[in-house]
Parts: sequence; structure tokens; C-alpha cells
Amino acid sequence: MKGLLLFLLWIPLMSSTDEITLPTRGSLAFSFELKETLYPAELPHQKSAPKRIPLIRTPLFEAEFDSKARVVQLDLQINRIEGKGPIPRHITRTMLNHVKGGQRYHLNFSWDIEADRFDVYLNGTLQEHISNIQIPYWEDGLPPLKGELELFPSAEIQFGDWTLLPEVGEGETLPAALAEQAATVPPMSGESRTLYREGLSLEGLKKKLIFASDFSDSNNIEREEDLFSAGTRSRQPQKDWLVEATGTARIEENALILESQPEVELQRWEHGKPNWEPGKHQKHVVVWLTRRMPENLLVEYTMEPVDSRQGLHILFFAAHGPENGSIFQPGLKAREGDFRNYIFNPDEFQSYHISWWSSPQTADRRSSNLRKNNNFYLLTSGDDRINRKGERPYRIRLLKQGGHIQGEVDGVKVIDYHDEGKIFGPVFRDGYLGWRMMGESKKITIRDIQVWEVE
Repeated sequence: MKGLLLFLLWIPLMSSTDEITLPTRGSLAFSFELKETLYPAELPHQKSAPKRIPLIRTPLFEAEFDSKARVVQLDLQINRIEGKGPIPRHITRTMLNHVKGGQRYHLNFSWDIEADRFDVYLNGTLQEHISNIQIPYWEDGLPPLKGELELFPSAEIQFGDWTLLPEVGEGETLPAALAEQAATVPPMSGESRTLYREGLSLEGLKKKLIFASDFSDSNNIEREEDLFSAGTRSRQPQKDWLVEATGTARIEENALILESQPEVELQRWEHGKPNWEPGKHQKHVVVWLTRRMPENLLVEYTMEPVDSRQGLHILFFAAHGPENGSIFQPGLKAREGDFRNYIFNPDEFQSYHISWWSSPQTADRRSSNLRKNNNFYLLTSGDDRINRKGERPYRIRLLKQGGHIQGEVDGVKVIDYHDEGKIFGPVFRDGYLGWRMMGESKKITIRDIQVWEVE
């Protein structure tokens, strides 16, 4: 099939529709520009209502922006094939912290029905790789993909040209014609999954080592329940390491080991009935370094997963309690490793966190996310350099200089963000460091933690 290139005029307040036949293996791309920046709804200083901005509808899929509380989503839905097939269903939600107004973006969708895959690229960077699109076949072969292609220009959004090619991207690489188009738009600055090529620059930094652990003392660890008396938090931790978990953590063989086993008896109730979810009932673990750390710091450690194909690991930092106090102060509720108590608990707990690794059993998330836990705000996304990369040690580094936060895995930067303290609330300064493992990770091993104060 020959490539097709059409140019759509920028016409406000009406839609642009063309009859089209999509190949069963191909790519469709277009450029767009928002008039105003699209932020998540319900930000601290911006009580805007959620907003949906439709982008495109084709015989195979449709997509729209959806600004929800805490995040902007690029929603992708597979459409029903007339006379056969499933009802419309979402197959992915690409997360963005915002979409800039007055700036051109390039969006590309690639699919291969026979290979059961669908990929999403933004500004030439692969955001989603979906391998379970499940398009039904007709009895005599592939489904017909003929119908209308519709873009939705309006007062809020304008479109440039769109391109249809019988080619698909291969991993991080777009077809040449689409890569050339994507190169004409400004590079992303953390809106969604952003790829970096270089490592952290420490040139000119003055470093002072303030903590190091080789985990030589297996008794230098205690559990959250040890701080409670008669159901009330009544004392401060006495050791360097504190476990908040339904899973387990221990120090042995010069390492901190976080481990989980499935709790098969647990179940979640929905609409009055038990809903069993394999893999959802494993025990999570959070381990805190109980020494408060300064505002400007460099953290290094090694993390080794037992299975890089399944799990999640994050680092909390600048964590603090009410009025910037201790997260262990008397009277605070138990957190018990339950993620909700760390991300939706602004009266008792606030922090930043980076999810270095997230590898679910379903479609890969692909991104390493920086969030701010006065309400789980997504600040920026980078590349997950651990997901499905093998069972081996990974060297992780965090550099925080005031509101400038950078993260690195094995010498390549994955996070780079300036929190200016405006859109997502004030900059968090000093606080505590905490290592978290979701239960589905089964087991991770942490070694050689070093913390420097920097200036």
C-alpha cells in the first residue's frame, strides 16, 4: 500500500472527516497544538474541573486527552468492528504531568493486528507498547478497517498534517518518515516518558559523606509495631532501620532484604461479592532510614530484583510529618506499608518518590515516575531502565538540590525535574529516606547505601 499524506487546514469549531481504509499493519501520525496548557484538575492553586479534549477517531481506535485529578491521561480506545467484535474498551492510558499550550507536539500510533500489538509514540519517544489488543478476525481473514477518520479541531486544539504509512515502529525507532516529522517539534521536557542519554553531572559539587551502611549489624532494624503501645504511636525508633510492612525485611549477609509472599486467603469485595485477584494480595514493604537527611543530598545504593519481569521499587525522599516534623512523631497513625497511607495522607505524611522500576504482568508501563505525595501528583516521567532488563544489581543515584531533582540508573539519567513550588504546592526540603517494594516483586536486595550532603 502506498503511503498517504494529506494536509488538514486549521479550522476552528468543526471537525475534519475523511473516508479511509487502514492497513492491518501501519502507522498514523499527526501534529497538534493546544491553545492553553492542559494541567491535571484540582491542583493546589488551580481548582479547575476535569476536562476531556477529543483528538482522533478511526475505524480501529480513538484517542483523547483527559485531565483528571493529579494527572493528564492520553486515553486510547479500540473501537468495535461493526457486526463483530468487542464493545469499545480502553487499552492504555499514557500519563502526562501537563501538555504545554502554544507548542507543537507529534503523536504517532502504530499497530500490527496479526502480531497483536499497538504502540504509542509522543514526539518520537515510545510511550506504550501494548501486546494484547485482541482485534477479532472475520472467518475469512483479517477484519476490514474501512470508515471515517475524524480529527476534532476546536477553540482549544488545532491540528497540522496527518500521515498514514504501511509501516510500524520498531521499539524506540519510528519509521524514517515519521522520525523526520517528530524531529521538527520541540523536545519534551518531562511531560511524559522522556529519554536521556547522559548521566548525572556532579562537576563542581562539594560532597560530605553523612551516612553509609554495609549492613554488617543484623540487629540494627526494628518494626513499626514496636513503636506503638495500646494502639497509639508512643515512641521514636531506636535503630537505623524501621520496617513498615505486611511483608518482611531483614538484614543478613551485608544486605537489606525486602521480601513478600502471597496471601492467598485475602480477597477484595466488590458489589457485595468477593473478587479474587491473583498477585494483588501480596505483602508490601517500606523500610525507613530513621535519620533525618538534609535538603541537598546525593543518595547511592544498589538494588537487585529476584525477577525484573514483575515488580515495583520506589524511593521516598524529603519525607516529613505535620508542620515539617518527624514521620515518627507520637500520635501518627500506623502506615503498615499500605501505599494509600503514603500518597493520600497529606495531614500526616508528605514526600517525593521516584518509582525506578515498574514491571506489571500486563502491558509494561515503561516509565520511571517522579511523584509528589501531598496528593500523588505526577511531576515527570523518564525511562524505566530496570524493567525486564535482567536479574542483576542496578546502581541507583538520586541528586536533590532544593527543588531540582535528578535520578540515574546504571550511569544514565532517568529523571530531571525542577519543582518551582508553584503548580504542585511548595518545594519539600529536608526529610527522611524510605525504600519500598510492592509485594508482587517477591524479593529485592539492597546494598551499599551512601548518602552525601552536597553544596
